[in-house]
Amino acid sequence: MHNARFHPSILREYDIRGIMGQTLFEKDAYWIGRCFGHVVKEKAGKAIAVARDGRLSSPQLESSLMKGLCDAGLDVYHLEIGPTPMLYFAEYTLPVDAAIMVTGSHNPPSHNGFKMSLQRKPFFGKDIAAFSQLITESLHKGQGKIYASNLLALYIDRLLQNLQLADKLKVVWDSGNGATGDILKNLIPQLPGHHILLNAEIDGNFPAHPPDPSDPVNLRELQRGASLHLDVRRSRARESGQHRGLSPAGGGGLLRQGRKLRPAQPAREPARRVPELAPDLRDLLQRRRSRLRHREPVPATRDRVLRAAESGADDGSAPQSAAGDPVVRLLRRPERADVSHGPQRRPEHPSVRGAVRSTIPTIEVLVENC
Repeated sequence: MHNARFHPSILREYDIRGIMGQTLFEKDAYWIGRCFGHVVKEKAGKAIAVARDGRLSSPQLESSLMKGLCDAGLDVYHLEIGPTPMLYFAEYTLPVDAAIMVTGSHNPPSHNGFKMSLQRKPFFGKDIAAFSQLITESLHKGQGKIYASNLLALYIDRLLQNLQLADKLKVVWDSGNGATGDILKNLIPQLPGHHILLNAEIDGNFPAHPPDPSDPVNLRELQRGASLHLDVRRSRARESGQHRGLSPAGGGGLLRQGRKLRPAQPAREPARRVPELAPDLRDLLQRRRSRLRHREPVPATRDRVLRAAESGADDGSAPQSAAGDPVVRLLRRPERADVSHGPQRRPEHPSVRGAVRSTIPTIEVLVENC
């Protein structure tokens, strides 16, 4: 009989997380493996996938975790270092029933923790809270084996599958010394366009900046990189192409000209800001205003709007109705956006969103790092 216990603060709603040496220890990783292994065995599971991020404490935690899983009777497919999405990919690629990631996510370097999934579904809430009682009970025992499983090449192939990108795309990537570094080194050479990769070396000290993308200070290097390496001052999309900056750094979100947006927010960009974000369309409208007023409404499509924005040619290919075309209407009468009664209305036609994105000088996008 053992007397192991978890610190009450580490069993959280969506993961297990603590401060190394204060609330989280290597022995906790072993008993997390035993507890989660017991749950997996109760569901008739036989194998599990395990990976870790690049933090300094992750190798030790991972080793203790895998020992606990093996002692629970599970076979372990060891992916070593990589981002959390690659572990989820392993659930659909390897003969496993569950997965567990050793990661501190976007928290400071001294923090670390575990994210779990069971039968391809998130493991959270009361299931995690139950570990505090489960650790005191009799747990499954067995002797599982560890299998090395390198999925990096297979994962990159899947990322590239059905991927269509513009040849003019110019991207600055900031790996932030996180777990995506090796993935990006192998992925970027296979992408079209021009790419610059910052802070690609995996380093648990995070020497470039902390891994929290919600702090604008941590995004300054990415913004400087976009300004230095991309000609963002060109006024026309046809001259400068489409510019992006990607920073895998712990959380998700969008940056537009240095301003952080959440993933769903670009579609809700207020109509009153369209002229600021789409100068090419505004110039096009000014040249065609007198002609557009007297034409019948013509349904706009995304392709026609994008061609008009990129070419700027006065050849009749642009939207031909100031009243009937959503893009023209928003550019011509931005005051129609209702700013006095709650959130701004979403543009009425998908071509608006496509046109806005295609003419933004710089966009930086943050994606999950670990």
